[in-house]
Amino acid sequence: MEKIANLKIWVVISVFMLAMVSTAAGQTIYVDASATGANDGSSWMDAYWYLQDALADAQSGDDILVAEGVYKPDEDTANPTGTGDRTATFHLKNGVAIYGGFGGDSILSGT
Repeated sequence: MEKIANLKIWVVISVFMLAMVSTAAGQTIYVDASATGANDGSSWMDAYWYLQDALADAQSGDDILVAEGVYKPDEDTANPTGTGDRTATFHLKNGVAIYGGFGGDSILSGT
């Protein structure tokens, strides 16, 4: 009976550790209004053109890297010229880090 209890404890610990590892390893999402690639956020070349699209895609544990530029909360792929909503805001997500001001060599090197 003690072996079954120990096995249950190890299973619970293993599941917990697996959950910790899977949530800790997020992806890096790139945003650059002047990117010329696929607009999927996977690299600087294929960066999202709109910060709203990156925020919509982001999950807890992800990092969003934003190139220098002006990003408006009423602009996204569906509304590239904006909606005109002067009350629109960016809605940040828990566990998602946003870093900005990347430009020049940092975009090319990915740092």
